[in-house]
Amino acid sequence: MMVYADDIACLLTSPADLDRLHSHLQVYSAASNALVNFHKTEAISLSGSATNYDSICWHDATSPSPIRYLGFPLFTSIRQRNSFLEQLVDKIRIGCQIHKHRGLSVRGRATVLNSLVLSRLWHVLRLVTVPVSILNSIQSMISQFVNYRISPKISHLTFLASRSKGGLGVLNPKLQQGALQLRWLEPLLNMSSTQIMSHLSIALPRLVGFLGAHISNNRNLPTDHPSQLFDHCISLFFPGLRPPTCNQQDSSWSLLFRAMDRIPLDFSSTVISAATSLEIPLASVVLSVSPNTKFRKSYDKLPISIAYTMDPTLDHCLRPKSSQEILSNPNLATSFLRFVRQDQIQLAPFFVRTFIHRRFAGLGRFPFSPVENHRVVDASPFVQAVLSSLSPTSRVRQHRLSTKSYRKLCSPSSNPPPSLPPPYNPSTRPAWSAFWALPLSHSCRNVWYRFLYHRIPHRVRLYEWERAPSPSCAICHHPTESTDHFMFSCPVKLAVWQQVHHEHLGAEAFITSLDLHHLLTILRSPHVRSTSDLCIIAATLESIWLSHWSFIFNDTPFTTDIVLALVAQKIRQHKQESFLTAGIPHSPPPFFSIDPL
Repeated sequence: MMVYADDIACLLTSPADLDRLHSHLQVYSAASNALVNFHKTEAISLSGSATNYDSICWHDATSPSPIRYLGFPLFTSIRQRNSFLEQLVDKIRIGCQIHKHRGLSVRGRATVLNSLVLSRLWHVLRLVTVPVSILNSIQSMISQFVNYRISPKISHLTFLASRSKGGLGVLNPKLQQGALQLRWLEPLLNMSSTQIMSHLSIALPRLVGFLGAHISNNRNLPTDHPSQLFDHCISLFFPGLRPPTCNQQDSSWSLLFRAMDRIPLDFSSTVISAATSLEIPLASVVLSVSPNTKFRKSYDKLPISIAYTMDPTLDHCLRPKSSQEILSNPNLATSFLRFVRQDQIQLAPFFVRTFIHRRFAGLGRFPFSPVENHRVVDASPFVQAVLSSLSPTSRVRQHRLSTKSYRKLCSPSSNPPPSLPPPYNPSTRPAWSAFWALPLSHSCRNVWYRFLYHRIPHRVRLYEWERAPSPSCAICHHPTESTDHFMFSCPVKLAVWQQVHHEHLGAEAFITSLDLHHLLTILRSPHVRSTSDLCIIAATLESIWLSHWSFIFNDTPFTTDIVLALVAQKIRQHKQESFLTAGIPHSPPPFFSIDPL
């Protein structure tokens, strides 16, 4: 029996127990003040078999939709799961439709997505395996929401990257599902199988027991394989050791395995025992195979113990088996050893170290500290390598893994913004922390962000899309209107920038288009030193953007005086908002005087 608030979930062994429970609850309700809502009671067949119950709502594999408990679906068929997920996708679509019409900046859209629109999805992803097609559909809706009224569109990799790298920090549903599994992966990685089986948790011993039972039934071991204690951690690192039953989508282990498979594993410095290596599949210790080598798929499942054994005369280090010692899969084992001798296979360093005696461990170009006992199966070196990558700056065993570190480690590399033109250093990147900290209006932040990634709809691009009659500038009739020309290289717009620098920033020197490109990219220049100066630059950028499209769509003249008036209005508005933020009234309070009687 499981109880949460006023909800009770009872696990029964047979349908007959349901009648007994029903009668007991009726007696309990009559003898106490507690009221059991029998009309809200639902029963589900865990096997999916159908049974006729007229007095209660019965769910089985033939039901069109699943039962929901604490927001999670309890389904016994693929149709029920898909029905639940389709409803979830519809709710996300409605949420995007509601919020996309708000005047949000690109950062605000990312915040609304992560904390509001996708909140139901994060809850479901903890326990439910979602098909790739559903996740791709949700990813498409995310892209449409972020890029609403933005053309050219911000790329998928850009808005998924962290804000410190120039992205928007939108959570990737596929990575987030793996990150949410850290709730269970952390204790599974930090405790041995023996510790977990005696743990007070309800779920952990059952998880490991289920895995161990299926591994013992599916192990393909040679007859001379040493009998060792089961270690569940090895199955987390090496897919070849996972039982087929645990890899199925409805298995409680499938999400944990997927989360582990997303972590880039680096065991180049790992030192393991010989007994541990005998548990690993042959394919998992191969770094590369020569092009002409016929490497069999069977090596993915066969353990190393079919071709190697521990040598008692060498402190139980590994050695290849002789032809007389190979008792299981002789053809495959002999072929693998031949590939190694002929240098057709390159073995992983952590496996090669199991052949080296402790006397020679400190010699050579890559010395290492040998293990104490080669006869013990111990997956902790693999665990420490993974935990070190997830928490490289903290003590491994005392650091609590975070979803942020998981997403950072597993995220693909993002597309950097376009580099600066000569003569500036092309490796210079925008100061993203300063950019996100600026107190900008939503529309201004969007325009500036789009400029940094060259997502401005200038005439050259519109002409390529057949949305403009020519690539020339509509204001000065220059033959090509690029991103820089759209923002500041146009003579009329450059005059606005020069006037703003002279009046509001006190710049005496003549400013060029190249100076403006550098300023808008790295957010600093000799004449722009403070946040207030950057806000003046932002007001100019926004005013030019608004005036340009007002000229295109409303035939409003684009003149220096009109744009400068709008810039002054934006600067004045920013000052008033900064006064309110600081608690200072933007106008003096009224003066009252009382005449003496």
